[in-house]
Amino acid sequence: MKTIPVSKRSRGINVLLKRARRENVILRSADGKEFLLAGLDDFDREIELARGNKALMRLLDARARQSQALSLGTVKAQLGDAGFWRLIERRRKQPTVTMAEMRKRVGAGRAQSAKGR
Repeated sequence: MKTIPVSKRSRGINVLLKRARRENVILRSADGKEFLLAGLDDFDREIELARGNKALMRLLDARARQSQALSLGTVKAQLGDAGFWRLIERRRKQPTVTMAEMRKRVGAGRAQSAKGR
């Protein structure tokens, strides 16, 4: 994907961008080909950047190829009893976010940025 800056002097394009802020726009060329003009939110941009991060993609590919997970008993045996409970306590202090909560937060962020425009 390529990013092309648009100057304020490009009136026609800026009119289309203003419209795309409200709703997705399908552009149809003279030869009938169609193109989609849609706004990207911060989450979409993060995904785009993450996909472009080759080291991260290699790590995720390697993790996806792992054939087995460790059982709770194995982790406990490897860490020892005290290390296991330290790990559990650390995890309890970290907030867990479900996908539904993440969507709500992203939606709230969009609403806040729309108010600021």
